[in-house]
Amino acid sequence: MISLIRPILVALAVVGFAAAITHATDAPGQRSHLVAETTGKTTAPLGTLALNAGGASKLTTSILHVGERRPNFKLRDLEGNYRDISEWDGKLVFLNFWATWCPPCVHEIPTFSNLQKKYADVEVQFLGVALDHPQDVKRFIKEYGMQYPTLYGEKDALDLSKIYGNKYGGLPYTVVIGRDGVVLHTHSGVLNRELAEQLIRNAA
Repeated sequence: MISLIRPILVALAVVGFAAAITHATDAPGQRSHLVAETTGKTTAPLGTLALNAGGASKLTTSILHVGERRPNFKLRDLEGNYRDISEWDGKLVFLNFWATWCPPCVHEIPTFSNLQKKYADVEVQFLGVALDHPQDVKRFIKEYGMQYPTLYGEKDALDLSKIYGNKYGGLPYTVVIGRDGVVLHTHSGVLNRELAEQLIRNAA
């Protein structure tokens, strides 16, 4: 499925790289909804997205806006283990949706790796979510390196990015989540070092 939408996402990513614009969310009265796949017979609590490989129940959840608490979700890491976003509660989280085939995504990864090292002692955490097959992500990290964890989800990751406010599905897309779990900022396109450090300072 991800291969079918990849050309569109690449085009959006290139536009985002050129513009590097800040994402504007809908007004509260204009919220759209997304139906996401969850596993098991029991529907997950509202705002929780448990993305697994088997059977499916349906969960409808509102698209996120700045100032709201971030939705819960679980996605696999590169070892195949499910990781819950709540593991990083209490930290300032830069949740970055990216892909190995997205040039502007690749462009910003070294900056994020440097910032992860610089600010690790003040509870800042960069966290990737790859719209990719895990083997592609593993090859990328082996070749280029990445100094922070990344999860993956292919089509599920795209659905999740939309829940987190990425209305048009462009890449890269970054959500800054405060230490209290409230969304502070969303950004479409490359997030440069100057703005990232400003956001870190503002959240101190």
